[in-house]
Amino acid sequence: MITVRARAAALLAAGSIFLLAGDVTGQASTKVKVGHFMSISTGGLYIAAEWGYFAEQGVKLELTRFKSLNNATPALATGRLDAYAGGIGASLFNAIARGIPIKVVADKGQEEKGSGYKALVARKDLYDSGSLRTLAQIKGKRIAILPRGSSMDFQLHLMLSAVGLSISDVKLAFMGAANNAAALKSKAVDAAWSFEPLTTRIEGLGLGVTIATLDQFAPHYQMGALQYSERFAGQRRKVAERFMVAYLKGVRAYVDAWKRRKPRGPVVQVLIKYTPLKNRAAYEKVRWAPLNPDGYLAVESIQKEQEWYLEQGLITSKVPLDKVVDHSFVEYAIKVLGRYRFQRERR
Repeated sequence: MITVRARAAALLAAGSIFLLAGDVTGQASTKVKVGHFMSISTGGLYIAAEWGYFAEQGVKLELTRFKSLNNATPALATGRLDAYAGGIGASLFNAIARGIPIKVVADKGQEEKGSGYKALVARKDLYDSGSLRTLAQIKGKRIAILPRGSSMDFQLHLMLSAVGLSISDVKLAFMGAANNAAALKSKAVDAAWSFEPLTTRIEGLGLGVTIATLDQFAPHYQMGALQYSERFAGQRRKVAERFMVAYLKGVRAYVDAWKRRKPRGPVVQVLIKYTPLKNRAAYEKVRWAPLNPDGYLAVESIQKEQEWYLEQGLITSKVPLDKVVDHSFVEYAIKVLGRYRFQRERR
């Protein structure tokens, strides 16, 4: 018969083994404060949170929603955030140039030919009248877009330059992405620079029609990234590594559903909880964000974006890419998880 004392000793020993294997150092030290930009491309983070992948790694998540990178960067710089899942923008490069070593550590969305995740949506009445059906017709029109210095500036530039236009050829209306539908409805803007699930929602409401998508002009563009603060990446490296293991497990579950290798239902349930799109059937129409299941970033894309910000005067100096991108956390996670295998689930 196992005595109470023996059972307690066995549990303590098991707990000690867990602590050594997982390097879990206690509740307070494993809390991770994460900012997130609400979108389908953040799906990997949401899945990892909901399906217990962070808990498996001894990480307790504290999620805070941010409207843009401009708002999140100061929190990363001061250590109020450990990590941020969102876009890449001018404020990131400016912070690094000022000596604040924020690290871009993993993918959170790369354009892929045929994805259509980022889109220019024309107001429905203008589309119906024929006055705004092509990208070339956008000249002189008013476009809803995130505040100046966000990655959407560069994305719009990539699209406009393909038809011989520049940012100066359009009128920009800076606003939160959640306000795009209202701005189109009130005719305050002629078009909106949008992304999923907001694009599908706008189209479903009959307020707009997609006339161009980013993947048509920049199929390998780095749309978003997971970023670490200096304190998290350096002083709490073991926790940051375990965080990445959990995050990539979530990303891979997302990719399985996106590529239809596994049933979408469980992943859709998570996206319904965390994004504005609550209609389950609509997820069959939504253009899912391409995510890299191994987490690597499109470094060349990040470099080109930085160079454009410098040309536009949105950043003051150029910083070396090795001060921006750090793939060591992804590489640690791949050692733990192995490379992602692209195969369909056996039935």
